[in-house]
Amino acid sequence: MHIGETVSHYRIVGKLGEGGMGVVYHAEDVRLGRPVALKVLAPQLAADAVARRRFADEARAASALDHPNICAIYDVGEADGGRLFLALAFCEGETLRAALDRRPIEPPRALTIAAQVADGLAEAHAKSILHRDIKPANLMLRPDGLVKILDFGVAKLERDAGITGPTDSIGSPAYMAPEQIRSGRVGPGVDLWSLGVVLFEMITGQRPFAGDVHTVLDGILHREPPPLDALRPGVHPEISRIVARSLAKDPAVRYGSARELAADLRATESESAEPTRIVDSRSAPAGATSSQARSQPQTQGGAYGSGGPRAQDGQEPQASLAVLPFADLSPARDQDWFCEGLAEELITALAEVRGLRVASRASTFQFSGEDPRVIGEKLRVETLLTGSVRSAGKLLRITTQLVRVEDGSVLASSRYDREMEDIFAIQEAIAGSVVEIVKARFGEHITPPQVRRPTESVEAYNLYLKGRYHWNRRTPDGFRNAIRFFEQAIAIDPGFALGYVGQADSHAMLGFFGLAPPRAVVVKGKELCLRALELDPTLPEARTALALLHGLYEWQWERSEAELRAVLDAHPGHAMARHALAIYVLVPLGRFDEALVEMRAALAIEPLSLPFNVNLGFILYMARRYVEAERQLLTTLELDPAYPLALLALGETIAQVGRVDQAIDLMRKPTDSIENRGFLGAHLARAGLVSEARAVLAELSDPGPGGYMSPIFAAQVHLHLGETERALDLLERALEEGAPRLVWIGVRPSFDPLRDHPRFQRILDRMRLPNLGPEHAGSS
Repeated sequence: MHIGETVSHYRIVGKLGEGGMGVVYHAEDVRLGRPVALKVLAPQLAADAVARRRFADEARAASALDHPNICAIYDVGEADGGRLFLALAFCEGETLRAALDRRPIEPPRALTIAAQVADGLAEAHAKSILHRDIKPANLMLRPDGLVKILDFGVAKLERDAGITGPTDSIGSPAYMAPEQIRSGRVGPGVDLWSLGVVLFEMITGQRPFAGDVHTVLDGILHREPPPLDALRPGVHPEISRIVARSLAKDPAVRYGSARELAADLRATESESAEPTRIVDSRSAPAGATSSQARSQPQTQGGAYGSGGPRAQDGQEPQASLAVLPFADLSPARDQDWFCEGLAEELITALAEVRGLRVASRASTFQFSGEDPRVIGEKLRVETLLTGSVRSAGKLLRITTQLVRVEDGSVLASSRYDREMEDIFAIQEAIAGSVVEIVKARFGEHITPPQVRRPTESVEAYNLYLKGRYHWNRRTPDGFRNAIRFFEQAIAIDPGFALGYVGQADSHAMLGFFGLAPPRAVVVKGKELCLRALELDPTLPEARTALALLHGLYEWQWERSEAELRAVLDAHPGHAMARHALAIYVLVPLGRFDEALVEMRAALAIEPLSLPFNVNLGFILYMARRYVEAERQLLTTLELDPAYPLALLALGETIAQVGRVDQAIDLMRKPTDSIENRGFLGAHLARAGLVSEARAVLAELSDPGPGGYMSPIFAAQVHLHLGETERALDLLERALEEGAPRLVWIGVRPSFDPLRDHPRFQRILDRMRLPNLGPEHAGSS
């Protein structure tokens, strides 16, 4: 092919290179007027019918990949003469091969490059697509710092059979994993091995196994690579550890996923960066004041970026930040509870800073190891705070990086070598460092951070963090384990207000999910909340928890609303209080328009919170705006296709408009939810599947390990079996027990068959709830 020739609708502009798979041309898409890289398959491969079919199938699969670190495949087709081609996005810059031909890469830059490659591989592996040929020639370094993985056109679907041996292997021998050579059976580990080779080469300037092909293959199979620090003296030991793990002969010893490798690379990049100043026990002793602690951390990097959100007319500009879960680099990898807790405490402190918008835990904790640009776009923030924790006994090493999402550049990097007893001073130092950098861009209206010191006992504080870690799992065992840790924290420090709130929250959730007797829950919960408020009358967590008990369990609607609005007056960014007001007060009272305002305000703070997104759909469903509800719930499932609450709410919504069979299919999926079993049984009854519905009823009569089962779930099944009086018996029993799930029966469409029944009306009267039927439907 020659310059000026047209292949399909691509006009060849010049030649970019060639290899064993074919020739790559610079071309122009004459239809869309954009540059492309046109890869034309070599004639000897195109002549093989099996190779042609595999090439086309795998290229089409790879074209579904959409990630900033993957060069997009636009098209696959056939040129004159039967030669297959790929049209790819044209990436400006130079390959890593060209960069390495000049000199090795400095370790921090090498880690950044490798982390971006791992991000792209994580996206591919999540779709069961392997690259199989990661090497410097297939990695493009753009001028803006973004790394693009090239040549996914020879990618492999993980489910497909592998190659047969080294002579037939697709890939470059120097970068091939041992199992790829031995049997051709490949999995995600082959890409992680190849990336380990690339990282080794970036840092040392040479490959771990050198020589002719047979020598290289023998080395990969039988020899260990030379120590990294022997070839690059002074390299950080964590980099040596990452390379060694990536190049383990046994795939089971390597990283479990590309996402895990990316997280380790970024954490090590932070730890290996040369700081201006290191905070340690000598420079900032235990008991240092907040101002002393904030004066200690080192920073590096330039002024705050110019990108990000701008103020509305007449308002001050607002900075935005997300705090990601810290990576656990401890030898035993057993500090997840501390890493999550540290990040969550920083979110709490920074959220109180006026002029700084901070993404919540619910939105940020689903990200780990992804490219900063992707996270920033999804969370709509302009900076990220990332970090790592390494613990050894009572000693801690905490590293942090403040990253600008626009280009991935590091604005500040800090390291804190301290003892666990200094944890609050470390939190103050980190928060203060972040705010100082933010001030450089947004000015003096940014207020100082206030890190709370909820207890003077580090042991009690750690037990509290463990309790929150288990509470956030949102499972019955998680809530029970959380109660145990909170009780231990309070036993050590009886004045620890947050420990009482944690207990109250855990008991309330057991009652809410129908796993504990409601009356016992409300008595215990109120006692715990009131004790917390005695210790700290302004604690928003305690006031929010108490408000929920007043509403969900006691039906004191005015008192619950007043408490939540008081919390919001003092803490306008308290998304959980806004969510609680919408779902647990305004919706039960039929005030749907107000509920939508509050829920959308909560989502503005936490745009990726799965519960908040589901409950926006739930409000629309309760308001009988079924078309909008379905649209919102489908959007939620795009965030997590297997999220049980979204599947349940969508099933309930579509059943209400007559698509009962579809609803049953959805509700058969999240089978571990008691609520789900109740609705599944109800819809089986509606569909005439009586024997299956009664089988569900038998399940719902078993109280399970907690010794309690809310009768409201079985009531719904009896109702749709036509057993109205039995359904009302169970609802009256739920009323006497104080079941919190009753709060929505006045507005829930599934209870419409009971609206005119006097017994049902008496239940609503007792609860001071409206009786809103179909005539109150909102507009779609």
